[in-house]
Amino acid sequence: MRIHVVPMILVSGTAFLAAAVQAPEPKAPREAAPRTEPEMAIVQTGPEHTRLAKRVGTWDVTLTTAEDGGSESTFKGVDRSRMLGGRWLISDFEADFMGSPFQGHGVMGYDPLEKKYVQTWVDTGSERAVHSQGSYDESGRTLTMKTESRDPSTRKSVEEKHVSRWIDDDTMVFEMYRGGEGHPMVLKVEYKRRK
Repeated sequence: MRIHVVPMILVSGTAFLAAAVQAPEPKAPREAAPRTEPEMAIVQTGPEHTRLAKRVGTWDVTLTTAEDGGSESTFKGVDRSRMLGGRWLISDFEADFMGSPFQGHGVMGYDPLEKKYVQTWVDTGSERAVHSQGSYDESGRTLTMKTESRDPSTRKSVEEKHVSRWIDDDTMVFEMYRGGEGHPMVLKVEYKRRK
């Protein structure tokens, strides 16, 4: 009989101690300080975000790569894009690229302090994230982004220029130039909105 009493005393004692030790009162949440006018300008969406939102949807894509020696290869894929909080364009890209599945993920927004579009791109064909920034030319309906990446054959850092041109609301062309101004196009991606 004593064997059963000891565990019961331990359980009762533990419950008594737990009741005697009170948890501290939770603190009331702090109120956020009102935002200043410059801070409000940063968090508000503007025409740059509206421009990004036009890219939302599912797009059938045709990729054309330019090989050394002038030959080209063509591949098909799909891009699905959505907005995050009205500020960030999130793009998920899939294609059959050179006989292997290829996936890419991009995040693009507008930095109101720098007054530049910014983008980060990662994909299954690279071990590095690509960060780029650029500006939009309303007259040509063209977004030009610049970045540095690695040349896949030499592994050296090279300048890249990415040009996205709107043909109409449902057609866009992306071109990648590697090696700086005046260098040939290495990739062309034609986007057609799926209806």
